[in-house]
Amino acid sequence: MRQGGMGGGTGGRGFGGSSSQGQDSYKIFVGGLDQSVSDPEFRSYFEQFGAVTDSVVMYDKKTSRSRGFGFITFADSAPMMDALRSSHSLNGKPVEVKEASPR
Repeated sequence: MRQGGMGGGTGGRGFGGSSSQGQDSYKIFVGGLDQSVSDPEFRSYFEQFGAVTDSVVMYDKKTSRSRGFGFITFADSAPMMDALRSSHSLNGKPVEVKEASPR
């Protein structure tokens, strides 16, 4: 199980359209995750939209508890756009999905 703190996966910088790391432009933020959502469940859910190249649920380093959000990186824009246009619920809890933006 990957435990992230301040980023994760593909470098954590350059999301949004003009990235030197091409796949970062296909990254979405997912907020409002239930504490029970595991990394494999998280990735599996979003794979229904298309190929996922990276996924991470963020965890608190001290408590190892989920921080309630994560990131998904898709292989290309079509599945990302499909995910952004859809409403989502994981483990019975609605979650917010939006395009990731740099900190």
